[in-house]
Amino acid sequence: MTAVAAPLLAAPKSFPPFPNSIDLDVLLLKPKVAPLTYSFKWKEIVYRDIDGTYASSALPVATGDATANDTIKADSIHRRVLNAQKILKEGEVKGAFELYSEIVQPAYSHLTAADESELSKCHKALGDILYKYGWLALEAGRVETGRRRLLSAWLEYKRALFLDPGDKQSLSQLLVLSKYATEQEPVFDNWLAYGSALYLSGEKAMARECYRRCKRLDASASVLKRLPSGVK
Repeated sequence: MTAVAAPLLAAPKSFPPFPNSIDLDVLLLKPKVAPLTYSFKWKEIVYRDIDGTYASSALPVATGDATANDTIKADSIHRRVLNAQKILKEGEVKGAFELYSEIVQPAYSHLTAADESELSKCHKALGDILYKYGWLALEAGRVETGRRRLLSAWLEYKRALFLDPGDKQSLSQLLVLSKYATEQEPVFDNWLAYGSALYLSGEKAMARECYRRCKRLDASASVLKRLPSGVK
């Protein structure tokens, strides 16, 4: 089995199931580049101090359909990504998080491969920030905030990987989070997520075992019928 890095900090005693996003999990089994036809709007961003730095407990929600007026030119996306990277490197976590979230917030249509690569970087960066400060919040005893951040990090890594199927770092983080989720809450959705991450990593035998666990928990789930024949 592919080596998976240990979490940054000690795991909490309880962890809720990841959200049921079966359609995206199936897409991840056979990733492909596709235009985004939806936008992500940040429902809430609450900044708090942790050891002198800022962090966010934001949760993204899907809204609306794409329109031509919402489309941002590729060169503008690239410039904004570079600026966010610069800000983050300088230690301005709050500003970088805001900028990354603003870049992915508009609805995009007719994206080129270059556009999708830039947006993938944004989602990965958001995932990295949420991942880091999720563990820090848990360590500080802010359990609900920490859980929300880890859940959001998991979603951001999935979005990054959907846009860039070759993003091994996001896939590695998905392995860490989904494996951790099954250890804390061995429920259907968590085994499905872990199995998908393992499948994408080439660990088909391990993925097959995860899907078998899913079948034992809910043999009638329609998603199990859509799995690749090699892991059913």
